[in-house]
Amino acid sequence: MFYWNDVLLDDRVTPLNGASPETFGVGTTLEQVDAYTVKWTFKDVKPTQYLYAMAYGNFCPGPSHILKAEHPKYKDGATYDQFKNAFPPEYLNVPVMGARAPVEYRANDIIVMRRNPYYWKVDENGNQLPYLNELQYRLSTWADRDVQAVAGSGDLSNLEQPESFVEALRRSAEESAPARLAFGARTISYSLYPNLSGNGWGRARRSRPGRA
Repeated sequence: MFYWNDVLLDDRVTPLNGASPETFGVGTTLEQVDAYTVKWTFKDVKPTQYLYAMAYGNFCPGPSHILKAEHPKYKDGATYDQFKNAFPPEYLNVPVMGARAPVEYRANDIIVMRRNPYYWKVDENGNQLPYLNELQYRLSTWADRDVQAVAGSGDLSNLEQPESFVEALRRSAEESAPARLAFGARTISYSLYPNLSGNGWGRARRSRPGRA
């Protein structure tokens, strides 16, 4: 409720957050039923698109017992810029709802993510997810990433540089290859926005003397 009332509905915070109340449908409301239940009310019937909009990136409720103390509404003298920057990337001791929690971060170098033991998802056999205990993301170049993939020093990498394809294919064919090379569908997506205006290009151009 703190996130909804004091972040999304506060237009001095919303531009910093990336989402707005309209992201979840005009007229949508949220109310607290009890200590563990909230109730959404939508103007549309079965608003699937708004449920998808609640995925990561748009709806990321933060813990009020940490964030509320830094909000200008509740902290005397605080500004909204200070609230936005109250918790820099180096501040890692915060609870998370996702599968992994950041435990180490160095700018332009590395971020280490470890599994959240309280994550709620399980597989079909009841084993708690995720399986991997730790992930390390290191800043690198595309070419270096290819080299690391061929050398076997990474668990997963996409080959991006054509000049390394031949060497990657040759190495993966060897019995001692540290990694398996697999070809799959190209999954980069693109959006197409057709122009449905009456004349095809918005407003018609007005003729000027001496011009067509």
